[in-house]
Amino acid sequence: MTESSDVVGFIGLGSQGWGMARALVDSGIPTVLWARRPEALDQYRDSSATFASSAADLAAQCDVIGVCVLDDAAVRAVVLDPDGVLDGARPGSVIVIHSTVLPETIHEVAAAARAKGVDVIDAPVSGGG
Repeated sequence: MTESSDVVGFIGLGSQGWGMARALVDSGIPTVLWARRPEALDQYRDSSATFASSAADLAAQCDVIGVCVLDDAAVRAVVLDPDGVLDGARPGSVIVIHSTVLPETIHEVAAAARAKGVDVIDAPVSGGG
């Protein structure tokens, strides 16, 4: 559970992530969204969500960052690549990986995050949209 002042970011607005992000927005939690496919943001244009220009920009604004992308490569890209989540994440923030990925991917991301004072939680979802 987030504190009332926490800002939550969410990346991955596909078949599983869109509902998770919508629940955050609809519950009144300040939410920042970013998508690798900008058209995925269209379904939130009429909401209170704000939009980031990149994964790093999203992370710079957020205390908790949810990531629900397709696979290991996508998690690495969104979190570790230049202008990714770790480029913007502040010490003390938390990245929650909702993608179902290999333990090695989580360990790699967690090690990189730890070096920046950022925590990682492995919280995968399963099933369909």
